[in-house]
Amino acid sequence: MISGFTNGCFDCLHEGHRHFLRECKKQCDFLWIGINSDSSVKKLKGEGRPVQKVSYRVDVLVKYLRENFDFSDFDYRIFDTEAHLEMLIRDLKPDILFKGEDYKHKTITGAQYAKKVELIPLLAGYSTTKVIAGD
Repeated sequence: MISGFTNGCFDCLHEGHRHFLRECKKQCDFLWIGINSDSSVKKLKGEGRPVQKVSYRVDVLVKYLRENFDFSDFDYRIFDTEAHLEMLIRDLKPDILFKGEDYKHKTITGAQYAKKVELIPLLAGYSTTKVIAGD
């Protein structure tokens, strides 16, 4: 069984997120999803974010996963800091750590605890920033 891990804010779940999750799931049997806490999103994205509280973001994400996949193939964890995220990945020891291709030249938290890192091509034209702006 191949396990995977990815993480994100998942604020205003959009087609870009859905595409990313589908691509991750194609490459593993079980996918853990780390979800940034509200304080973590605010620290990363700034004032006015997250648009939706973590409980709502989790509900929307779980609903999408249940409607489109075998939900027993997923689990999620909420994390507060990069250090907490790294501990999660260290403890889970996924076979594959998934990130978007925009992380190509960035340090990927927890990469040393996965057997490999897989960068997933992003779906052009989709971002939470664009959703918020009404684009």
